[in-house]
Amino acid sequence: MTEQTQVESDNESDLGELHTATRDSKDAIALRKRQSDAFAKTASSFLVGSILKITLTNFVTYNYVEFRPAPNLNMVIGPNGTGKSTIVCAIALGLGGKPEILGRAKEIKEFVKKNQDMAVIEIELKTKTGSVIIERSFRNNANTSAWKIDGKSCSEKFVKDFIRGLSIQVDNLWFENWFSAEFQ
Repeated sequence: MTEQTQVESDNESDLGELHTATRDSKDAIALRKRQSDAFAKTASSFLVGSILKITLTNFVTYNYVEFRPAPNLNMVIGPNGTGKSTIVCAIALGLGGKPEILGRAKEIKEFVKKNQDMAVIEIELKTKTGSVIIERSFRNNANTSAWKIDGKSCSEKFVKDFIRGLSIQVDNLWFENWFSAEFQ
């Protein structure tokens, strides 16, 4: 069975063009190569601590998806039910946040997509010397996580200390869902 994924294109003619491609098809591979090349040209525009890429696998509603924010202002917008809150949850959880701060679920295992065994959140962050990928994986039958930085296993404390060193405050989510209702 072939998995479908949405891949955002960064080609020269249309930076925001959205494609649906088979994850391992020639088109998808070529598209990811163009994205990487275009991204390398703009990576220096990002500030230290900026999110360069978010990759989600079996997370809440997504089978597999990649997001590449721009170096300046980014907004997550879309109709109800399209996964906006899921992206915000992934950022918070992927950077060491606890499920309780999100008001969505009490245990990390509740974020594994239905009928899947494990979910993975990967967040690539800009550092002073390049970038680093933080990975958090967790199973649907346990309330524990495995952490990696650039593919090497590490502790949750190590990740949180690293995040704090980039001046990222994950546990300080000031814009809660109840507050957003005021803008409707």
